[in-house]
Amino acid sequence: MVTKRPYFMRYLYSDYNKKYQKHVENFNVYCISKYGYDIDELKNCKYQTEETIKSLKDFEMLSPLIDNDSTMNLLCHYMEEQIQEIKAYRKNKFAHYELMMSDTNKEKVSEYIEQLIPYYNRFLQIRAKDVIEQDEIDYAIYGIDINSLKLSMIKNISSNEDDLCNACILLVYSIHPNYKKDFVWDLFGDIIIKNIINNTDGIAHMPIKDENGKIEYLYSKYSFIDLNLKESLEE
Repeated sequence: MVTKRPYFMRYLYSDYNKKYQKHVENFNVYCISKYGYDIDELKNCKYQTEETIKSLKDFEMLSPLIDNDSTMNLLCHYMEEQIQEIKAYRKNKFAHYELMMSDTNKEKVSEYIEQLIPYYNRFLQIRAKDVIEQDEIDYAIYGIDINSLKLSMIKNISSNEDDLCNACILLVYSIHPNYKKDFVWDLFGDIIIKNIINNTDGIAHMPIKDENGKIEYLYSKYSFIDLNLKESLEE
């Protein structure tokens, strides 16, 4: 009796995709804590040990989907690669993580990077623990856990939240770009927004419904307005 479905079916059925994503997330927690790499980074490592090879085999064996070299699976991976290239292009062209950072000595905050790894792993555990049903997070409990994590970082790494924020940004945007960006946003989102406003002209282009607007979307018309975020921040 067949108990597994081909990999490409994760994009046809949401339940398969959720199970696979959960499988990847669990292995990422394990691999990062053991090797310092997530599962994709571990697959791409040039030098493999018996232990890492076993972990990769366990990942495939325990996977809820069969990722073999079938035509549809290969086509699926090709499309994933193309999408990743598009995302990388857009990220490099439009997203500059330096705008999210405050003025600081990068060499100084880079000293915190290795100390942040266990906290990132703890963050993944918190997210997994605080999920209730259908991947929804219990934000009341999650907020308490995240605040506790931040206080531990302040106590054990640095009391300067701006430096911690900068170090977390470097960790997830530069050093390990595959890491979840929620790590820094959930911990220091208010600081990031302040930095973006201070590092730009502070003008956000916002769409609003407008009967005379020139932009049509889902049977409604919209226009863009300029919102001065610096004024909002000062208020």
